Amino acid sequence: MRITPILNAAFRVAVKHYKEMLKPTVVLVGAMLVMVCLLGLGGLIAGLSKINMLEGAGFWPFACMLFFLGRICTAPIEVWWLRRLQAAMAGTDGALVKVGVGEVLEAVALEAVRAPIVVLGFLMCIVPGLLLRPLLFLPESALSQGYSLRESFSMSLGLLRTRFQDVVTTDFLLVVVCGGLSVVPLVGPFLVLPGLLLTRYILWLDLSGQQPAEQIGR
Repeated sequence: MRITPILNAAFRVAVKHYKEMLKPTVVLVGAMLVMVCLLGLGGLIAGLSKINMLEGAGFWPFACMLFFLGRICTAPIEVWWLRRLQAAMAGTDGALVKVGVGEVLEAVALEAVRAPIVVLGFLMCIVPGLLLRPLLFLPESALSQGYSLRESFSMSLGLLRTRFQDVVTTDFLLVVVCGGLSVVPLVGPFLVLPGLLLTRYILWLDLSGQQPAEQIGR
């Protein structure tokens, strides 16, 4: 299991590049707040419309739609944030990082695949959800490196086939650890998503064989 070197690498990167990543993280948090507002608005509309939120065939399409609409706000920002992280780690000017229209569309298309997977995971309860979750972040890490959406999914599925146990168990532990950041006073809840993006990107680099976690951030 690669959890310890991945967390150590994430800590080194965070300490080394927190200044360069401060502004991108503020933008990411802003996108998160927009997503939360959209979900809250959707819930309010559902309540006023007397939609049964706990049962019935109408709930899951509604939940999937809310998740997709919210994620559209954050998906391109997450890819851009990862690009800024890559620039910081490479020592290049992050201000030059751009995400084109095509890449935005690919990020949204990724969400069109991810939203049904998330709902399917809920429907099938927690264990299948744990097994499906790597399909939620592995393609995003590959997409941020400049691979096409098709290449990202192909590489991610290949990694799942060859390192399935490592990917699933390590990601589960990363979620637990990053979720613990939410208890940090005032800023805790806003650190969870950046923490997940950082640790999962390092997991991707490490398990895909691009760069061992022990070498990242040194």
